[in-house]
Amino acid sequence: MQKSWSNTALVAYSHIPKIVKNIDNSVKNRVNSAFQSVHIKNGVSNERLYNEIIKLNEDKRKACNLIYIVDSALERLPEKDKRILTERLWKGKTFKEISAETGVSMRTLFRRFTIAEQNFSSNLMQLGYDEKWLEKEYTDCPLLAGIKKRLDEEKYFVAESMR
Repeated sequence: MQKSWSNTALVAYSHIPKIVKNIDNSVKNRVNSAFQSVHIKNGVSNERLYNEIIKLNEDKRKACNLIYIVDSALERLPEKDKRILTERLWKGKTFKEISAETGVSMRTLFRRFTIAEQNFSSNLMQLGYDEKWLEKEYTDCPLLAGIKKRLDEEKYFVAESMR
């Protein structure tokens, strides 16, 4: 699997509700801190607290925008590409399970998965969301950058995928 921001977008897509909930909780905690002046007792200025809330809301906007971006690229995929990405990435099925369900050999599934990823990435580029744009937009979003880092560090879809 090519380690790229388009792959990160695919993997992050199913985690966005969790990411948004995490951000909302962080904002809520900071707002509650402001009402109770806890931040001042802990040496955090009002300005810093407000800047943190603004940054969190910007991260939420970016995460929600990613839903639109991924949906737009997925709409352009052939149905078999969408299916293999959906089964593998969002339903968490192994290649072995998908192979048993579809009657397609594992080797063919791996090839189709790679092609589906490439087609997805190509669709992103056609929509104006190339790797440089995705990197610039999402590098400073900690939760999405964390997913990217995990993908870079692990063999996310290699031997483990065959279990």
